[in-house]
Parts: sequence; C-alpha cells; structure tokens
Amino acid sequence: MSFAAAADKTSNEEVAEATPCRVELSLNPEDGSLMTAPLSTVLLTATDGLYSDLYKMAHGEIDVAHAKEDTVMASENHTTGLTRKEKMANLSFAQRRHQLAWRLAQHSKALSHVAGLTAASASSPDFALATKVSTKALQHARTAWVQADEAQDALYFFHAQLFPARQAPHDVYGALDVLQRGEWRDLVTDMKLKTDPYQGSQEYLWTSQQVAEQWHLAVQRKLLTGEVGYIKQQTATTRLWNISLKGGIVTLTQGTPKQIGNDGTPKYPIEAHVTVLSTAEHAEWTLLSIQVEARPKTGESSHQLDPTNRQRFDLHRLCVQAMKREEARAKRKQESGDATDAIAQPLNALFQVAHTFHLSWQLEVLSAQAQALKRGVWATTDSTLHVNPVTFLDNGPIVGTVCIAFWSVDDRYGPPRIGDLTDTNTANNDDNAKSPPSQKDDTAVTNKFVLSIRAESDSGMHVSISGGYAIMETAKSDAIVEKTVKKLLAGASDPFALSASDVLLAATTLCGERKCHAVVQALQYSEPSILPKWMRVSVERGGIAVAARVSFGTQTTESPFVVLFRLECDARTGSFVFTFSRSATLLRMLSCNHPSASDAMALRMAKASQHRQKGMAATATGRFVKDSFDGLTRSMNMLGQRTGVGGEWVNANDAATVLRQRSIRVACADVKASLATCCGVASVYGLSALSLGVATGVTATADMSGGPIELDNGSNLLPMPPVAVVLVQRMIQKTSSVDGDTKKRSFLDRDLFAVSCSVTDDAVTLFGFHATVEMESPASVLTRLEMQPAPLKSPVGIKVDNTGDKGQRPTKRLRTDENGRSSHLTSDLMSQVEELAHVFSATLEL
Repeated sequence: MSFAAAADKTSNEEVAEATPCRVELSLNPEDGSLMTAPLSTVLLTATDGLYSDLYKMAHGEIDVAHAKEDTVMASENHTTGLTRKEKMANLSFAQRRHQLAWRLAQHSKALSHVAGLTAASASSPDFALATKVSTKALQHARTAWVQADEAQDALYFFHAQLFPARQAPHDVYGALDVLQRGEWRDLVTDMKLKTDPYQGSQEYLWTSQQVAEQWHLAVQRKLLTGEVGYIKQQTATTRLWNISLKGGIVTLTQGTPKQIGNDGTPKYPIEAHVTVLSTAEHAEWTLLSIQVEARPKTGESSHQLDPTNRQRFDLHRLCVQAMKREEARAKRKQESGDATDAIAQPLNALFQVAHTFHLSWQLEVLSAQAQALKRGVWATTDSTLHVNPVTFLDNGPIVGTVCIAFWSVDDRYGPPRIGDLTDTNTANNDDNAKSPPSQKDDTAVTNKFVLSIRAESDSGMHVSISGGYAIMETAKSDAIVEKTVKKLLAGASDPFALSASDVLLAATTLCGERKCHAVVQALQYSEPSILPKWMRVSVERGGIAVAARVSFGTQTTESPFVVLFRLECDARTGSFVFTFSRSATLLRMLSCNHPSASDAMALRMAKASQHRQKGMAATATGRFVKDSFDGLTRSMNMLGQRTGVGGEWVNANDAATVLRQRSIRVACADVKASLATCCGVASVYGLSALSLGVATGVTATADMSGGPIELDNGSNLLPMPPVAVVLVQRMIQKTSSVDGDTKKRSFLDRDLFAVSCSVTDDAVTLFGFHATVEMESPASVLTRLEMQPAPLKSPVGIKVDNTGDKGQRPTKRLRTDENGRSSHLTSDLMSQVEELAHVFSATLEL
C-alpha cells in the first residue's frame, strides 16, 4: 500500500489519541541549555536520510566497514569513517543482513524521535513554552553551579581574612539547660566518653609561665642539637637565615629590612616563623607562616605581578612538604646507619623553596618592566630594544634568565665577551665569595650588546654584560664607574627597589664610558699614530673631548690644546652626538642648520622664489657645517661599532683578531678626515667668532662676506664661507644711464674683517682678511668687491695669564685614561678666547 493510500485511509478513519513517548534531549556544553530546532527541520532531516539510504541500497554504493572488523567495531566505524564504498549486490548474505539491520535501527531511532516530538506537540499546545521554561531552568542551574564553585574557591583562598573575623557560636538553649538543671540534653547518647589523660599528667599542674619556659627550652634544644648547631660548627658553610628566638617561636629572616608604610615595622625580603609543638627529643619543626616581599622602585610598576592568596597558600604548602621530606630523608639515613648527611636540615629546605620563589618573582617583575620599556621610550626606529622574556630552567643552579639586547656592535668576527658585574666592596671583604662563571650569550639577537640578568638558587641575582670584565677592571680604580656598577646591581637585586630602567640606564652609561675609551685607544694611542700631531682626543666626563692646537699668523710660541667640541654617547641608540660650549651660540645654530644662525641668508631665502630657495640653501654656511658634523657622527658610529666596548672578544676563528684590527684601522682613517674638517669648522665659527666679538664688541655672523675664499699662494682653505664682523658701513649712490635715461641706485657698502682657516697634516691655521662687499638691500645677494689677506699679529707687551688667581679654590684632581695619561695640556674654549681676542685687536689696531 502506498503512502498516499495510507494517508487517505487515515483521514477517513477516526484517529486515536497520540501517546507521548520518551525523547532523548541534548544539552549545549557551553551554557547547559537545550539544543532545539524547528519540528519541520527535524522531520525533513529524518525522512531525507531514510530516502537517501533506500536509494543507495537499490542503485548506488553504500559505506561498508572493513571486513576484518567485528560486528561491534563495524557499527562504530560507520561513524568514525573507517569504511569503503561497496554496492549492495556485491555483498555476502551476512553483510547484507548486517547493513540492513544497522540502517533500520538508526532510522527507527530517528523516526521514533520525530514521532515523540510530534505526539508531545499534539498533546500539549504549550510545548514550545515548556521547552523555553526548561531551557531557562537548565541555564539557571548551570550558572548557579558555576557561581557556587567560584564562591567556594574565593571563600577558600580568602579564608585568611575571614578566619580572624569569625564569631564563636552561642547555644542559648543549651546554656539555659546547664544553668537551670545542671545538664546538657543535646549531647548524643551513643558517644563514648573517656577521661583525658592530660588531666592526670604532671604537665596539668604547670602554670602558664612554666609551660612557656618548657616550650622555650624545647625550641632552644631543637636549635642547638639540630641543623643550626651543626651549621655553626661548619666554618665553611654560609649562614642562610638570621635567627631570633622569642618565647617558643623562632623568627627566620633573610636580607636587609626596609620600613614600608606608616606602621614603622620593618619588612624583610623573606621572613618565616617556625616552632616545635612537642617536647619529644626528635620533634619536627612546624611552619607557622612564610612571608616573601618584592616591590618595584618608587615610580615603577609591578605590572600586577603581586602573588595572590592562592599562590601564597601554595608556597606555604610547598615549604611544609620540603621540610617534611628533609626530615624523612634524615630519618632514613639514621635508620640505615649511614652517618653521611644524617643531620636533618629542614630550615635549609625551607630557605631553598622560599628563595627560589622570591627570585622567580623578581625575574618576572624585571622582565615585565623591560618589555614595557621596549614598547615605551626605548621604542625608537634607530635602535630597537630587544627583550627576551624570563626563561625558567628546570635543572642546575640557575633558576631563570632575562636578556636585554641594546645598541649595535659589529660582531662579524665574534661578539664581545660577556662578564659578570660584582660589588667590589663585597668581593674584597667576603673571603668566601666565589668568582661567578662566565655566561654565554643566550639571546638569539645578533649585532647587539647583551645585558643578562640571571637568578641562582645558591647566590641570588647576577648581572652579566658585554665587556663586563673590562668594566670591573676600570671600577677598581674609578669611583664613578664603581658607583654606576652598584646602581645597576641594586636595580636588579634589591627586592624593595626593582627597576629595569635603572638597570638599563646604568648599563648604557657603563658601555658608553667603555666605548669612548675604546675609540680613543684606537685613535690616539695606536702605533703608528693615526691623528695628526696638532689634534688630541681624550675621555672626559663620560664623553670624548676633541682638542686642537690652533696656530695663526706670526705666532712664535706653541699654543695649548683647546677643546673645540665634544662627542657624547646617546643612551638609547648608542650613537655619538656632538656638543659644544654654551658660549658658542653661532656654532650650535650652524651645526643644526637653524634659520636664526644667519639672518642675512634667512632674508634672502624668504624673498627668493620657491625653486631658487633649494639652491640657496645648498650653498648656505649652515648646510656645510651640518654636513661636516653629520659625516663625523656617521664615521664615529662606524668606528664605535667596530671597537665595541674594548676588552676581550669571543673570536669566531684564528684570523678574527687581525681582521678586526684591519677594519678598525679603515674606520679610523675616515674618522681622521672628518675630525680634521670639524676642527677647522669649530675653530672658525666657534673660537674665532667668540674672539672677534670680544675684540670688536660686534657679534660675528656668517654669510656676510660671500662664499668660500680661494687664495693664489697655494694655501688650501676649507671650502666654507668665512666668519666676519662689520668694521665700517656706508651708503653710496651709483648713477647708471640706460637708453638715455639716468638712474640713481643706492647701495650699502661694508668694510669687513673675515676669518677662515686651512687644515693640513701639520697644523690648523687661522687666516684674516679685509673684505669689501656691497648690497642693494638686506635681502639681496651681496657682491664681494675686494678680499685682501690681513696677516694676524701677535700682541706686543700683553701677557695672558691662564693659570687663574692664587686665591681661587683648588680644582679637582684630573682624571686619567687607561694608560695613565691625563689631559692637563688641554684647556677650555673660553681660556683661549682671550688670547685670540688680543691677536685680533692687534691686527685691527684697536
């Protein structure tokens, strides 16, 4: 009978009442709600699956399990995918029966599910409402269950705050029964009561003072006969704890205390309280509390790495387990008769666990601070800071490491050797202090200086840096370097002032100092010498001072070396930055090509057209000065990357040393040429400009006497405009006739005194000139009418005293370099200005 005929027959007969059956429900694993779908979707899915299987069994291929699998596994393989395609006609009779039975079972289950849903929907008009209510009830149950678990965990880990605030329960009814009838009726009847043995013991008669005395004696006996007395006899063993006994409680502290807060109670980095709860001879220690403190420096952030109550609870539990294991180990040794390490050291085990936790906490804070610096002020495009986050090690004495890579270094032939930084006072005073091992570069970043902070379980925090051995050698004789090393170590190891910024800043200061010494060593004290005899470089105040012996005119005596400018090492990028004396305003303005350095050039460029401004800017004095010092910066940076911080290197091969020295010599040649040019520029726009202003009372300016000067006598002057002062200026009129028309034009005629210089391998020499220029307006291009040399004359009868008054306070002791040489022959720029001002006055007959 067809489905249509069955439907017609059913419509004609009376339909019996539908009976609901059991329906399997599925829950959403995320929120616990019912997984629902429209009834039409469920019906179509069930019928489509049935029709599809019927068609495949009749005409197509069906999924058949492997023949080697048994019936149970075959039924599972239909869902796992371990099947192959076969036609129904190719199967054996047993396989056909199995496939048909399995498919009938699956589809009957789906159809019964549809029938159950249809019957439930037909019998109850509010089936959708019931489903909605059930879903909300299941969601509420799941949410309440999760919240109850979270509340239980929170109450468990915050039990330390809730326990002191508890209130003892009071049985009012029981108290009334005892007062009125003399008995307590709520006591259970099946309880077996027994006399407390303590009631008849001797200790029952002790007073509270006697109990305290006996407790104190028991703890004191435990200290003397246990590990404390054993360690005291071992002179070579380092004492880990500072022990104090008060009553029956032993206080164990480690580190230097610090007062935190307004309560006035000092806090220790690690503080523990232990006691003994028995007077037995082999009573074990009981840990009462363990406190570990680690804080960032004031102004720094801990990045929310403070331990939670759960972590503190876990620390207490781990410490207790370590103490019990140590007691059990010693007990097994004693029972076996082995006298080696038979003394239990639970306090040592307690220290190892607490100290390891403390060190790991400090490493986490320093790592988070370093990563914040990488994203903050150190995130520059020139030199990006690389930070390897904290890495914890399972085996060995090293707990973990944090590596910071900064500045660029040329490590083609091998990186600089990394050495540990130590406190010189502690290393000299502590006889038991051991030399820390050399650490390898464990960061994947190359071409960088490396700063490594590691924690060792037996000795605490250690800091290693590229060139550390050379820095420690310098710290023995240099108080400033020693102070910087102490600041670096304090920022990494002081548990109450952790600061990755202080560590990194101190590291860059030390590397900058060593970098300057390495560059000066390569330039000044190499054999043969690279620099000319009139130039000297030295390390002063953490930078490089460039001094020159400037000669002029008919000079008969040898002038001292004058510091013309300095090169400082930038802390963020490691690049050299030139600085000048505060009085050399013109030179500072020209070095950055500032428009205010030359008012005349600024007026001309403002009046000129836009396409001519670029050409005028290229010929300006500021452009030449800026390009000269920028070239010096590039060549010094290249030399600094090749010299590194000096000291030892980890050579990549046998020829690495020779190749490195050769590359340094090539970089020194470029630095020599740039230094010579910059010394000439500084002597003209720095020393000469200040001296002209002192001699004439007129401010010397640039771009006032035209472009570069070319002489016929063979003197090679620097191709830069000279610096000049106005001596005389006047207005003149010129008459011109064009096509019979007579025109008068006014010009500003100026008599100038200009100064330029020449730089050779023998000397840097200043030259004076008398110049005459004219211009139609301040914004017009000037015309140089005349330029005559003016030999500089030495002053007659004037003696310049650069030694200062005898009544002045004594100056500080001069610092020396690595080779013991001092810079006593160099003088400040302003000390030479007076002498050169007298020379200009004599030349101009002022």
